[in-house]
Amino acid sequence: MLLIFDCDGVLRSVSWSAMYAAYLAIADHINKDPAVFWQGVNDFRSWHNNDWHHNFERMGIARNVDYRPMVQIFHDIYDPSIAKFSWVEEILDHLAQKQHVLAVLSGAKSNSVRATLESSLGHFSAILGSDHVEKIKPDPEGIHLIMDKIGICADDTVMIGDSDADILAGKNAGVKTAGVTWGMADLEEIEKLHPDFIFHDPMELKAF
Repeated sequence: MLLIFDCDGVLRSVSWSAMYAAYLAIADHINKDPAVFWQGVNDFRSWHNNDWHHNFERMGIARNVDYRPMVQIFHDIYDPSIAKFSWVEEILDHLAQKQHVLAVLSGAKSNSVRATLESSLGHFSAILGSDHVEKIKPDPEGIHLIMDKIGICADDTVMIGDSDADILAGKNAGVKTAGVTWGMADLEEIEKLHPDFIFHDPMELKAF
């Protein structure tokens, strides 16, 4: 079986305060008053969308603009505040021993994902970030790329994530989906998407 993991909120921690600080710096970079968009971190959380293209557009950054400076600002501020979860190596070892093929599909840049997962990279047959696709999740492009690279069909693939973008990408790709509740979305949000599996504890991933 091919198990495709999202990264943020699934394999590594999420920091809303660091994310907010990064977007404040981006607003400053494009000479925008952040108060036009958010009145604080809680307001930012309600405003935030998993599609950072959409977020940038709402800040007045057109899609034909070179996003790389803004993305670099984001990762320079955000990445030092997050870390791989302590249980990741144990779970990956277990799944590898069961002959599962493991991959990562993240909305973050691949170099950010690789830096966080550095000691675990050997477990993964593919790591795709937003720099590898034209359309990020919930578009199924990344899932299709991974399945094509590895040579595994949709019936034997599961997309594992913590957000609507992850679950919808899996459904759009015709694969099974698993929602986890230790990330950015709460149980109620995940249940509304009707994934095939819901996991409340990382150790439950051993069931695959």
